[in-house]
Amino acid sequence: MPRRAGKYEVSTEMHQAAARLTIVSRGPERYIKEYLVPSCIMVLILVCAVVSAAEDRYIVISDQLAGAAERQRVDMGTFGRRLKINFGEYTIRDSKNGVIKSRHKSNLLGTKSSSISEYSFVFTLGHSTPELASVSAMTNVTTEELHSLATSVGAHLSVAFGTDAFLQQSTFSAVISVTGDDEDVWVLRVRSQDEVESLSQTSRAEEIILTNGARTIRVVSTNSNGLGSEPQSQPATGVEFLEDDRSLGAVQFHGGGFLGGMNKKFVWIEAALDRRMKLILAAASAALLQFEMTKPFLGLPDAG
Repeated sequence: MPRRAGKYEVSTEMHQAAARLTIVSRGPERYIKEYLVPSCIMVLILVCAVVSAAEDRYIVISDQLAGAAERQRVDMGTFGRRLKINFGEYTIRDSKNGVIKSRHKSNLLGTKSSSISEYSFVFTLGHSTPELASVSAMTNVTTEELHSLATSVGAHLSVAFGTDAFLQQSTFSAVISVTGDDEDVWVLRVRSQDEVESLSQTSRAEEIILTNGARTIRVVSTNSNGLGSEPQSQPATGVEFLEDDRSLGAVQFHGGGFLGGMNKKFVWIEAALDRRMKLILAAASAALLQFEMTKPFLGLPDAG
């Protein structure tokens, strides 16, 4: 019995020593997990916040609009088939986000190819009054490409036949109407064309208008590169709504800089406009924001 007790005592002491060794060996891991990692994360967040604040950039808008409109931050996202876009007193009440449908074809040798992509969404935008703006939008993108055909001549020589060219045309249209008024319907239309020939000659054309037939509002591109200032490599980009010489509103799609895509979307709407026209402009702004967000998935270049 004493010998067994002695063995038991030795075994207990060994277990206690092993436990102390385990605690000591786990010390650095615990320090890293509980102190070092959270500290590094906090420092990274603070650095990003400082850089973001230092690089705040806003699109250049007319002085008249800057003095007559409040800059409203946009909160947006996509949750399954639902859209989320909120700014100021405006918010999406109901929505349905479509899926991108694409068709592609090419010839046998692969020297010519074409594709067609379609995307649609609908939503109703509301604010503090019972009036709602209904929006039904559709995007069509057609792309045609020519590819040269390389043929080997001998062991060290390759000859290319044909040429490389790229032509892309897109049309985005959104029909906007306000509850209780089926006659005054507005159409927001974006037409663009991008063309590349021989990988060197590039051309781009874009036209954006908002019209109800009787009135036409031009939607012009703008960025944060002000007149007389040094051009920025990553400027903020957006558009401004102009009717004759009057600016009615503006939308910023990207904030530019290091964190340009992180919650730097804004909308301006002139305060003196009537309530209905504000709702129309808010609906057009929301439609443009959603269209801009889906451009990469449609193979379209960003605004800028």
